[in-house]
Amino acid sequence: MSTTVGGKVRSNDGTAIAFSRLGNGRPIISVDGAVAHRSFNAAGAELASLLAPRFTVVTYDRRGRGESGDTPPYAPAREVEDLEALIAEVGGSAFVVAMSSGCATALDAAARDIGIEKLALYEPSFIVGGSRPAMPTDYVARLKSLVASGRRRGRTLHDGSRRHARGGGRPDAECSDVAGDGGGCPHDRVRRRDPR
Repeated sequence: MSTTVGGKVRSNDGTAIAFSRLGNGRPIISVDGAVAHRSFNAAGAELASLLAPRFTVVTYDRRGRGESGDTPPYAPAREVEDLEALIAEVGGSAFVVAMSSGCATALDAAARDIGIEKLALYEPSFIVGGSRPAMPTDYVARLKSLVASGRRRGRTLHDGSRRHARGGGRPDAECSDVAGDGGGCPHDRVRRRDPR
């Protein structure tokens, strides 16, 4: 059985990104969704153990989660730089498998040509065309109001986005800056600021 080895890499802005490496073979880096991290992702751990006999599987805590740092300001491009640092750590090229909102990071990284040899996406959190009902027209305004009032804990913000959660996708381009401060998608922001 392979042994898990952990470590940290420094992203372009100096943020420490915690990772684990399991197995032997060509590297596969796993990019979790918004609310998962290494110690809170049983499915990711199972996938890593299944792939480890043939690959070196790298799992990591995305910026602001688990044991990774969180240097402000948040921007999706920083997450791409985090993935780039991990690819450099494993030798400059890797396969990437991404889940849920991690698919956005993986696609952005693949577009930058940073050494992703193959890319697998599982349940990307995008609404494509008319495949899901449109978000309520007041969705962004309601989220901004909740953020401004400090109501970030528990289910408050998620109750306001229940329809989004059922739909499984980002509502639209406005999702990238709900609070109007360049801070990123609300689902990433909520989990980063609310450690529960």
